[in-house]
Amino acid sequence: MAWTNGPLTLYHGTVGPFSDDIQANGIQLARCSLKTDFAQGFYLTRIYEQAVRYANQRYEEMMDDHHRLGNSFNPVCAAVVHFTIDRDDLGHLETLAFVQPTPDWREFVSHCHLPSNTHLAKKGGYYDVVYGPMAIDTGGVIADCEQISFHTQDAVALLVLQTVTIGKARIT
Repeated sequence: MAWTNGPLTLYHGTVGPFSDDIQANGIQLARCSLKTDFAQGFYLTRIYEQAVRYANQRYEEMMDDHHRLGNSFNPVCAAVVHFTIDRDDLGHLETLAFVQPTPDWREFVSHCHLPSNTHLAKKGGYYDVVYGPMAIDTGGVIADCEQISFHTQDAVALLVLQTVTIGKARIT
């Protein structure tokens, strides 16, 4: 089969209300978690099964909190939001990639966990996109997992929402 340089498919594992919000309002970077591996950003993967595992895990944790703490937020169901991005558009973004969990990767992750740090030193601000392994708090990596984080409005504007997969609770 010949290489066509077609669009790249990416997946975001989450829960029902958050997938509904993404569909209705788009990606809101200000709502993304701070102190994540590559700093505040919208995180995706090319691996559908990884997104499903994360969505199910997130659903179970939030449902446990909902029942145990009696809080009002009900995650409803696990959800995976499917996006595509044109590879040529992606190639024009300011990108940083870590193929292996090298010392540079560990240093970068540690830097991004510090309060109010940006990661594009020359320009200030953030790389548009960062790719690499997923860290564990102990400094290791999660085997067979990856993350692609989008950090700027220019970058998330290139993501095209395709479909959403939801489960009655979990995705199987």
